[in-house]
Amino acid sequence: PSNLKYIGRAILSGNFGVTEITIPKTVEEIGSEYSNIIEGDGPFAESNIQKAAIQEGMTHIPENLFHKTYTLTSLTIPDSVTAIDRFALAETGLKEIKLPETMTTLGYAVFEGSALEQITLPESVTEMYNYVFCNCKKLTSVQLPSHRENIGEGTFSGPGSPRPTDFHDTIAGTLPARGSASAAYPLSHRCPSFVRE
Repeated sequence: PSNLKYIGRAILSGNFGVTEITIPKTVEEIGSEYSNIIEGDGPFAESNIQKAAIQEGMTHIPENLFHKTYTLTSLTIPDSVTAIDRFALAETGLKEIKLPETMTTLGYAVFEGSALEQITLPESVTEMYNYVFCNCKKLTSVQLPSHRENIGEGTFSGPGSPRPTDFHDTIAGTLPARGSASAAYPLSHRCPSFVRE
């Protein structure tokens, strides 16, 4: 429907007939069992959604939208989107994704545990919350924007992520403090060798 604002939790769980979906620009909120804690199953968790598109006009992708949509391998994001909220693309089958040049904010653990192998962050990205690429075990190529003032704590952390012995580059910047998305402090952030400027 053209006026849809809310999508409930796990509405397609176990439904393997639907493989493609378009999210209307009017969607603002996603139901999640744990939405007030940190994470929860998204509406398409454990479904068979493989291809999705966000309708032009949406400005931010709501939290948990595709969380645990393991079969999702293709997502089209329009230029109207400037932010992706927490866990929106966590634990998906996305190996790569094209972010629009209008993107400014990547929320908490946006790609956590996904199948992401490579990504280029556009110059427009000015803020990355904590754990954006946490547990992305297959990630081998990251292109950062030239400015890196707000790269969140634990960006490349987690089991299976590159080990400290694989780190060689140091990125200095102002990073969000533990437990705070807005507070910041100067810190040198060590990144995997595949991270490029």
